Amino acid sequence: MKKLLLLFSLKLVLILAVGCSNTNNNASTETDANEDTQNQDVAAYPEKDIEIYIPYSPGGDTDFSVRAMAEFFEKEWGVNISVINQTGGGGAVATESVASAEPDGYKLFYNQQALFIGIATEQLDVSLDDLTPIGYFAEVGQTFATKSDKGWDDLSDFVESAQEDDYAYGADFGATTHFMGGMLAKEADIDLDMVDGGGESDRIADLLGDHIDITVLSTGGAKEYQESGDFNLLAVLSEERSDAVPDVPTVEELGYDINFTPTHILYGPQGLDEEILEKWDEGIKKLVEDEEYQNQLEEFGGLSHEYKDMDAVNKQVEDSMLDIEDLKTNLGF
Repeated sequence: MKKLLLLFSLKLVLILAVGCSNTNNNASTETDANEDTQNQDVAAYPEKDIEIYIPYSPGGDTDFSVRAMAEFFEKEWGVNISVINQTGGGGAVATESVASAEPDGYKLFYNQQALFIGIATEQLDVSLDDLTPIGYFAEVGQTFATKSDKGWDDLSDFVESAQEDDYAYGADFGATTHFMGGMLAKEADIDLDMVDGGGESDRIADLLGDHIDITVLSTGGAKEYQESGDFNLLAVLSEERSDAVPDVPTVEELGYDINFTPTHILYGPQGLDEEILEKWDEGIKKLVEDEEYQNQLEEFGGLSHEYKDMDAVNKQVEDSMLDIEDLKTNLGF
């Protein structure tokens, strides 16, 4: 009887051992299969439509820039690339929807220094650690603009008037234009009545309707209004004059130490596969050599785009974040 029990016990142990071994082998096989599928998916990227979110209404420089880029990659990769204008929450809705997305490269985010301002001022419930920089795209010239009938020929004229009277400055609160207004007020030692004017197309309407006296616009967005005689462009905020509006002086030429040129960068969620980043990097190298794309930028108003590798992009993001942190402290935001 004892021998029978012993034999039964040994059989049971062997059955259990074989079962566990099969279970482990099956699990290992399933894991390997999943990894192989993921690797195949990454290697085939992109194989379905891509969505790129921006936190602005249509019509501004960021919207134009991303659409020009998306048009090239649609042709290059043969997939649809949808630009999603997702406003709300000072950029929080668009930023956080991408930061929380699957890191598969199909839901991306496109923005400029407004992202760093949102993080620095705690308007956004994300950090740079939640996003992966993918590539650098266009730089966008900016200009202080007023309605022509105000009679200010350049920024010095406006500052002289602003030392005597209060004027309404239209800004997208918590974004780059808000900081630019703060820089002007501090550097020129004037008071500005800050008005939340929203995105660029909204601020253009406010300027035309006399709801504000001065604002910042992209040189491309402002150029047609200068040519029509509606707006006077008082100064550009870049180190050098803009090819789009070469007759407009720089702010520094007029004696004010203000320099702010937004740069557009594409991001994905944290954890993007290196092969996806490499695919974008290869595409961007081709993009900057594309004559049609560069002509689109030039026609819009002096947007520039030169290739930067991933190390340079990451450094630019880090440096820009530090610059915005310093600027926030100096301006008291």
